[in-house]
Amino acid sequence: MGGAEGPTPVTVPTRSQINGFQLEKLATASERITALGRQIKSDGVRVRDAITELAWDGDGANAAELRAEDEYHEFRRAAIELEDMSESVSSGLSWLSDTSNSLKLRVVSCQLQKFDVNDDWVVIDKFDYASADATDESTEDTALREQRAEIAKTETVLLQQLAQTFSDQDTDFAAAVLKHSEALERLTPVSSAIGGGIGDRIGDELAAGETLTEWEQKILNVATTHLNFETTTDLSLGRPTTIPQGHFDFLREISRDLDGLTMKEILALSDGQTPRTRTNLASAVELIGCPGLRTESGDQGGVAQVPDGIRSLLTSDLTTSTGGMFPDKDGISHEYTVIDRLDEVRDLTTFIAAGSPNLQGSDINRGMAKQISEISRATSQTGRAMGNGLRLEPDELNNLMSHTLEIAGQDKIAARDFITGKDMNVTCDNGGRYVANDHLEGLTQHRWGTRTAGLEKMFSWIGDDAGATTPFAKELTRDAATSLGNYLGSEEYLDTNKKLGINTPGLAQIFANAVHPYLGSYVGAEGLAGIPDRGVDDLSTDQLKRVFQSLNTDPEAAATMNTEAAKWQNLMAYHYGADPDAPLATRSGMLNQAMTEGSKQAVEVISDEQKSVYERKKLTYLAIKDVGWLFPQTAIFEPALQQPVTDWVIGKEPTQADATNDHTNPDKIRSLNDPSAHNYSILKVYSEKPGNEWVRREHPNLFDQDGLSWEKIHSNQRLENDFDRAASEMEKRGGPELSDWLQGYDKGVKATESHGADGVK
Repeated sequence: MGGAEGPTPVTVPTRSQINGFQLEKLATASERITALGRQIKSDGVRVRDAITELAWDGDGANAAELRAEDEYHEFRRAAIELEDMSESVSSGLSWLSDTSNSLKLRVVSCQLQKFDVNDDWVVIDKFDYASADATDESTEDTALREQRAEIAKTETVLLQQLAQTFSDQDTDFAAAVLKHSEALERLTPVSSAIGGGIGDRIGDELAAGETLTEWEQKILNVATTHLNFETTTDLSLGRPTTIPQGHFDFLREISRDLDGLTMKEILALSDGQTPRTRTNLASAVELIGCPGLRTESGDQGGVAQVPDGIRSLLTSDLTTSTGGMFPDKDGISHEYTVIDRLDEVRDLTTFIAAGSPNLQGSDINRGMAKQISEISRATSQTGRAMGNGLRLEPDELNNLMSHTLEIAGQDKIAARDFITGKDMNVTCDNGGRYVANDHLEGLTQHRWGTRTAGLEKMFSWIGDDAGATTPFAKELTRDAATSLGNYLGSEEYLDTNKKLGINTPGLAQIFANAVHPYLGSYVGAEGLAGIPDRGVDDLSTDQLKRVFQSLNTDPEAAATMNTEAAKWQNLMAYHYGADPDAPLATRSGMLNQAMTEGSKQAVEVISDEQKSVYERKKLTYLAIKDVGWLFPQTAIFEPALQQPVTDWVIGKEPTQADATNDHTNPDKIRSLNDPSAHNYSILKVYSEKPGNEWVRREHPNLFDQDGLSWEKIHSNQRLENDFDRAASEMEKRGGPELSDWLQGYDKGVKATESHGADGVK
């Protein structure tokens, strides 16, 4: 009975309210509460007897007896509380009925004396003085009026006092019932009512279009959105979590009752219910779809437990149908890719979007991300999709796919698994095998335009959480950064990735923000000389070149990658100053050369693409010119195509310089490799070590309150010369030798040039 609420007390009731109250229903309520108390007491006896009558031995018998008595007393306490509530209801009925009857009788008495009573208990004289037989009108009539006015005044006071008494009694009655309700809530919480039976009943009622009772709505809400702290924590950390069997059975029955329904029918289940019903149903499906959800008896959540229509939508290949030419709404024919059940993909997105955004580790999110990747790949050439009567133009398709990825990407565990392939085979039917890089390529092949919010959600957390300190968050970023780096650096997928910044600049920018915090990891610098180790795997230098090559095809992504690479080199120089024996100079040289060569390759790709576009325009122009469209018919002596005319129509033929931007310009790249910045970093950390105070003492003009100052050093030539003297003195006093840094740096550059596949270890 947990969750019951006491009656809401009224303010001073009006006459019409008193006449409308059906107090006799309180008698029925009291009887039902009494009967429920008896039933619960009987159930307690039955549970106790069922336990004690089993053949227990030894310690088991003692434990069983104690358990039986505990169970019996829990039932008995609830029964006693119900008996007390029933008595409070009976007492309340007696008080309120007596006061209500007194009010009604006084009103009747007033009416018999030719008085009326308005809704606020004010008595009004209704005597017909005009038709009364009075012998002395001037005296007797006045006296009668005064007498009746006094009576009306007195009765008004009495009636309003009675009405106030009714209100006070009602307040006391409500407080008494609420007290018992709260006690019952503690003794019989809503969670104790959650089980397979009530889940099946709720599912059946929803399927039949019946409105759930308030109590059923509360159970559905508690079972799907009010998880305890331990459960939500375990799921968010990727750990198995055990819930009561009744709770699991409830979720499973709800899921089973959705079997056989289309997504349109599932969405319609919440029609006519409270606004939170769809949220509850979506959360139930997501929750039962978590493989980390367990019971002590061995039940487990996951994609196998979700409704069969949703399961097939997440695991089937929806891209097997062929496409065709169809007119759009303007009558212009385009090629559309047919996606099976496209309308249900849209409706599934709408449904899951209503669920809990905080649930982690659900196969629902894994499956949605995987399906969008496959749809993305299938539509990469046409940009259009149709299926089951739904036809989507490029912006509409990209909006749907992006929105679905936004939902799936809220689940960082599912996003990590999509990127790495961990636990993803469950999203493939018929024993299929998930290939992570193929699905990453599915996203990078597509032209997303500006609809990249979903991609942002799927990948941005990798860079955002780079400094995470909790073990599981570090594990997620480590796995994702390793896999994403390997994918972008893969030769197998280079044909797709080398045009990434051209096809979808926003995705190149997202990837750049995701991977740049790990550039030091990719060259093996982390864990050396105090640089924090995030555990991300090294890349070969050839792989790292391809990372730069792919991302530097967009100017903004290039700005991020190249600037951050320069910062990483300065950081390595800084830590080299503290530990010259660490091979950080070599790692820095490797990173610089990967950046340089990758940027060069990116410029060549951009240039080739620009020339290809130019040639396509040129062919189109020639075809048009040859049929005499561009020039007047009188120009029969029109000479062969001339370059000035071509320039006027389609622009000048692009050169490689046109493909170069501020952030891929070779001079800009070289400027990022600033030896003076490396030397500054080395001397700065050296000057901060105990025992090296001589640097500040002998060269005070190079310092400000924060230490060695880059701005002061480069403010004039005199201070630059002073800096060179300090660096030279550092070498003489046994500090890091700048020449060793340069030698190591050059070693890394040369190794990257000639031994890229192996790198330098």
